[in-house]
Amino acid sequence: MGAHDCTVAIDMIEVPHIDLTFLHELEALRSRLTHRITVVGVNRHARHVLQIINLYHLFQIVEA
Repeated sequence: MGAHDCTVAIDMIEVPHIDLTFLHELEALRSRLTHRITVVGVNRHARHVLQIINLYHLFQIVEA
């Protein structure tokens, strides 16, 4: 890995649900960073929402 290669991880283990504000910020973060973003601890509800709005494929998802 180069000096600027890294992964940004978002821990969602204790997050019971996600809302539009979170989704907007997640997309904004992805737009600003060149790093990989891993979303960790995604529950079924959050995974379903990410799939519906077609964001699921843009991140590495690690389910709870």
